[in-house]
Amino acid sequence: MRLINVELPDRISHPFADQNAHIPVAVPELAEIIQFAKEKHSDQQPWRGYAYGWPAEYRVADALPAGFFIGVNGIFFVALDWEWGAEEEPYLSIEGEYGYDFDPSDQTARAKQHLAAFIPQT
Repeated sequence: MRLINVELPDRISHPFADQNAHIPVAVPELAEIIQFAKEKHSDQQPWRGYAYGWPAEYRVADALPAGFFIGVNGIFFVALDWEWGAEEEPYLSIEGEYGYDFDPSDQTARAKQHLAAFIPQT
């Protein structure tokens, strides 16, 4: 787990009204999240509960690809979607800056490669 500072919304009063107030929040390491999501994916059972103290959910593939999310929008949120197939690596989405070692350009290249199969060549 790591601590991040989350800025409180303006609507929450605090004693330092002339400053932006922050609170420390514990978030799991990215590797822990990915491992947990992959375990749920291998179970292939819908799941909803708490992981590392955060709300989380795994949905099996139906009309949408299988997916996992953890967190609360606006504070901490990570999602993994198996958009390229159940046996492929999931697409990772991270909302916010948590100091994770993550390079989205790898996923952008994979997405372009995947989409190229559906785009007619002229």
